[in-house]
Amino acid sequence: QQQQWQQHQQGSQVRAAASSQVQGTSVKPGQETYMVFSRTQDADEVITKTLAGDYVEQGMNHGRKYYKKTLLPTSDPVDVYLYYWDARDGAPFEGWWFGNKLGGTQVWSHVVSKGMVP
Repeated sequence: QQQQWQQHQQGSQVRAAASSQVQGTSVKPGQETYMVFSRTQDADEVITKTLAGDYVEQGMNHGRKYYKKTLLPTSDPVDVYLYYWDARDGAPFEGWWFGNKLGGTQVWSHVVSKGMVP
């Protein structure tokens, strides 16, 4: 945790980091989790508040695991997923997405990547 805090202090962008514990959530053994955080001074921005948090593996989509953001009692009740979309709809749609549902039209961020993990 101290290392994550140091990285947070040095940073400049939103990052996803593998995590083994998610506060307030029951994570099954072997279930992957990610922590998304910002290393910039944009912590009060709406998009940062929407995306930042802990994500827990939910299943598979297009050959990759997908993750759902855990809701804390103090967070807005917005569903946020981190998922992979392949090139079946064209190369511009391939990559990792943050959206309100798998393959939905409301998305907040996209990165072009064919990686197995975000």
